Order: sequence, then C-alpha cells, then structure tokens
Amino acid sequence: MTYCRYHQHVSINGNSIAMFQHISTTMPYLPYTYRKFDPIKDSTVCILK
Repeated sequence: MTYCRYHQHVSINGNSIAMFQHISTTMPYLPYTYRKFDPIKDSTVCILK
C-alpha cells in the first residue's frame, strides 16, 4: 500500500487523468502514478493499494 498526495490533474485526449506524487519511500524510483481521475474518490490525500 502506498500513501500518496494529489499532485496534478490533467486531461489527455478528453480523458481525465490524475497524477499523484508518492509520499512513502516504498517506490522512490517511481515518484508519479497515472490513473483515471475519480472525482468521488480522489481528494487531497489518497491511498493506492
């Protein structure tokens, strides 16, 4: 489980993509994670499993 912080919201080809910056050092080599933006689940703090 990786704790992350909302970093940026971008739109690619009409698709909403959320880019998160990891807080934990579980994967320091992978500082960003891209996935579909979910306005209901996504907030200033999220948890990625």
